[in-house]
Amino acid sequence: MALAMLLIPTLPGVAWAVRWGPPRSRWSLVEVVAAFAYFVGLAGLAGGAASLWLTGDMMPDASALVPGVLGTAHASVMVSVLVLRRARGGPLGLGGAPPWAWGAAVAAVPLFLAVSASWAWLVEALGWGFEPQHLLMALSDAPLHDRIAILGYGAVGAPLVEELLFRGFLLPPLERHAGRTSAIVAGGAAFGVVHLTDPIAVVPLVILGVGLAWLRMRSGSIWPGVAVHVTNNAIALWVGLHAG
Repeated sequence: MALAMLLIPTLPGVAWAVRWGPPRSRWSLVEVVAAFAYFVGLAGLAGGAASLWLTGDMMPDASALVPGVLGTAHASVMVSVLVLRRARGGPLGLGGAPPWAWGAAVAAVPLFLAVSASWAWLVEALGWGFEPQHLLMALSDAPLHDRIAILGYGAVGAPLVEELLFRGFLLPPLERHAGRTSAIVAGGAAFGVVHLTDPIAVVPLVILGVGLAWLRMRSGSIWPGVAVHVTNNAIALWVGLHAG
């Protein structure tokens, strides 16, 4: 049953990737939406398959983090293959970045940490019941092997895939349709909205998304944004690991 749940959505994705090539310099927003929808659907099914395999239950309690991470990691690999089959590396932002962009990335990390800390203080001051993200809350009590899986994907895998999707694949057609400024704002908003499972975190994540979109547009590369994203996630996960 678990194998069938995994293969049924995966095999069509492989066929889709084969038909999507060879890579090209332009792609549409419809294709972007299709890739995002496939990612979300496959992550859910693959997570259910991993949960069934590891726990015998397709819907374990919220503390069973590893099946969700495994499902999302599997979907991340598949959607990355799709994107790389559809789009050339240059338009995706996979080329090198100018030196100033790396300096901006270094400056962006403490700046965003200050924004996050200020937002957390404001939420607490307003009595909105601030809580850390669910993954961070569970991380400190997770077994060692769970921590390794979560930290590995959360600190490196997720930033790589999110930058490829949001700043690499989404922004170019969005810019063609709406212009650069609107694409940066809309791309940042989309990045925050997909994290609605933690509503309090949406505002700083929109700010992060806008900043990373601006950096990608100005530099022509996603790699400085990847560096910022990896560093931010690693710090957040480290804090979650040592909380309490």
